[in-house]
Amino acid sequence: MEQFALTTRMTIVSPKFAAQTTNAPLPDRSGPSAGFVLSPFSFLMSARRHPLLLIGVPLGLAVAAGAASFLLPTTYTATATFVPEVSASNNSLRGLASLAGIGLSVGSSTDSPEFYAELLRSRPIVNKVAAGRYGTNPDNWPALTRDSLPLSTLLGVTDTDSAQREAHTARDLVGKTAVNIDRRTGIVTIGVTTTRRALSAALVAAYLAELGQFNQLTRQSQASAKRRFAEAQTAQAQLRLRSTEDSLRAFYTANRNCCSSAPVLRFEEMRLERAVQFNTELYSSLQRELDAARVQEADDLPVFTVINSPMVPSQKAGPNRTRIVAVVFILALLAAAVALALYDHRAQLFDSSPDWAV
Repeated sequence: MEQFALTTRMTIVSPKFAAQTTNAPLPDRSGPSAGFVLSPFSFLMSARRHPLLLIGVPLGLAVAAGAASFLLPTTYTATATFVPEVSASNNSLRGLASLAGIGLSVGSSTDSPEFYAELLRSRPIVNKVAAGRYGTNPDNWPALTRDSLPLSTLLGVTDTDSAQREAHTARDLVGKTAVNIDRRTGIVTIGVTTTRRALSAALVAAYLAELGQFNQLTRQSQASAKRRFAEAQTAQAQLRLRSTEDSLRAFYTANRNCCSSAPVLRFEEMRLERAVQFNTELYSSLQRELDAARVQEADDLPVFTVINSPMVPSQKAGPNRTRIVAVVFILALLAAAVALALYDHRAQLFDSSPDWAV
């Protein structure tokens, strides 16, 4: 009886304590510890514990990346540099227009390097270059030989529809072309990167040829507009000059011997002489500008100077296998260091001992 009473004895707990114990929330055992922070010392300790994993895994990945880089095609980049020429004819024509009392906006930004850079990227230039035929033998460049093929064939464009094939070829050409501007000197550099040495140089030469042709046609069109403007203004200036000369001649005829004695007549004589002198100077200036516009219209010289002509590249541009191996090794090393540090401190990161255990 006494033993049975001891085993069946129960502890009496107050109702208030029982309610607090029952409603108390359990600690979260699934998340990381809030007070744990990875420090440089943690990485050093992990490196001492796992030196082979820390170096071996990144080294193996770098070697694999270097081996995979040999599957990438070798590329070659051909470049050319040129500088635009600034023409002063626009300023002289604007000055003559102001002298004639006419507002003429003949100045433009077509001489700036930015204009040429955008022109090389424009659809008309790109489409004409993409529609050409190019050779693949570096020994025969830059001559157009019998082995020349369409650019779509050389770039591996296989679209059956001609419009889609031309668009695809032009899009691929834009992706292989780079245009840069030196803001300090105004020099424009164009480069094309392909898997064929002769093709890269031929494409750069085609860009320069199309650019020169476009500039020649545009400049001749502008020169024609300037010539027509100068012709119209010259004809009007000639009419005004003849009108003032006729007025002065009529004045002399009517007042042959009275100019020196009458101040009013002398004033009128001086006014007519100034008008004749002004119209004579204006007519002479417009006539010279008309002659210059005619010469410029027939001029076929380029409006940009090529500094470095395109040449067949002798060295490859890519892939840079050394850079690929170095980048993969560094990234893999950082990832392995973080992974090992988290693995070694998993006990602190995910604490398995509950704080509420007795």
